[in-house]
Amino acid sequence: MRCWDARSRVSDYLDGELSLDERATLEQHLEICPTCPPLYAGLVGTTAALGSWRDSDAVIPPQLTARIRAH
Repeated sequence: MRCWDARSRVSDYLDGELSLDERATLEQHLEICPTCPPLYAGLVGTTAALGSWRDSDAVIPPQLTARIRAH
């Protein structure tokens, strides 16, 4: 796998959207590549930081959800 291909699939990897074969290929690339692992680590850190900003108590009222879906 080339670096460009690996970098374009990292987000899908973090979201669990790759097949088992694609995951294995990306993981193998990350094990041997000198430049892609820092990018991966940065994305993991960014994803974790953004996830911590989520307000777990925020709920969209059902009426608003229905209005949005109607359009």
